[in-house]
Amino acid sequence: MLRTPAGVKASPAVFRMELRGANRGAQVTGADKLAGVANYLGQISLGLTGARPSLDPDGNVVLKLKGGNLALKKPGPAHWLSSAPAF
Repeated sequence: MLRTPAGVKASPAVFRMELRGANRGAQVTGADKLAGVANYLGQISLGLTGARPSLDPDGNVVLKLKGGNLALKKPGPAHWLSSAPAF
């Protein structure tokens, strides 16, 4: 549930997002460390209920909700750099 900022009178907006075709019973298991590291999702399909998606001029996904819009910002250079250890 998304809540409006303090002082703004509006009903909360609710939407659902799911990964289409995802295996709900999948289990993650570790194996030996590989020589290289790749972090990517590849092509995914999202199912949305209660929201209409669109792209803004900057390439961000904008979800049009009953009470307003929610912007999902596209990744920038800082998102690709990580100080987290690779395992």
